[in-house]
Amino acid sequence: MKNYSEFGNGEKVLLAFHGFGQDGSAYEPLAKLKPDYKIYSFDLYFHGKSYWNEEKDFLKPKKLKKAFKQFFQEEGIKNFELIGFSMGCRSALALLKYFPKKINKITLIAPDGIKENFWYRFAIRNSYGQKIFSSIIANPAWCIKVLDMLKNLRIIPAGQIQIAKWQLEDKQLRDRIFYTWRLYRYFQFNFKKIGKQISKNKVEVEVILGDKDFIITEKHIQPLVSNIKNYKLSTIPSNHFFLIANYIKQLPQVKSQVQVK
Repeated sequence: MKNYSEFGNGEKVLLAFHGFGQDGSAYEPLAKLKPDYKIYSFDLYFHGKSYWNEEKDFLKPKKLKKAFKQFFQEEGIKNFELIGFSMGCRSALALLKYFPKKINKITLIAPDGIKENFWYRFAIRNSYGQKIFSSIIANPAWCIKVLDMLKNLRIIPAGQIQIAKWQLEDKQLRDRIFYTWRLYRYFQFNFKKIGKQISKNKVEVEVILGDKDFIITEKHIQPLVSNIKNYKLSTIPSNHFFLIANYIKQLPQVKSQVQVK
């Protein structure tokens, strides 16, 4: 089982999954606003204290299912809620897929993995893309030059170029991107089936987006929400990277718009 932190001593259970470059401590401030909850905040693999030792294998949703089935038995957990941010939503959605009867609510903050962007799909699922991706990780200098050219030509927004360069210029960050992207490649979902599970088990769904987030926008969540009859959508002042902190900070004032079909 992956490493996790525990916050709070309430009777309700909340399982939390952070985003890229963070660790389980990202949700610690949430405990003060939810005194009736016990929060289990998990370190994703290659983050915090969680490591993946099976170098020639990938993490598959069924492995996650097996690990959490044991975890629920050990902790005596019968029902729970989920919250995930960005990449962490892949784990949250996997648990929703396998344990819908146990879940009361799922909160997805700028959820990654619903609509895969072109670059992720090319780098992870295309044989040529995998070779190029490996080359970039090993020697990013040429890619950084290309990014500067694209910036000057205004083909890609300057903000996206800046983030890409920041990630490529740091070797530790580059390696984490490489291994994390590869590890979660099998986390793909049938949202029609998930939508039916949500309706059948009356799972409450809330989606949080940032008004300055150009990485995950409303169009990125359509494959999921188009298959849900009722869900809550909130847009808060934030860019992508500070969404957890800003969500917690603004939680008492967050007003969701209820979407009904």
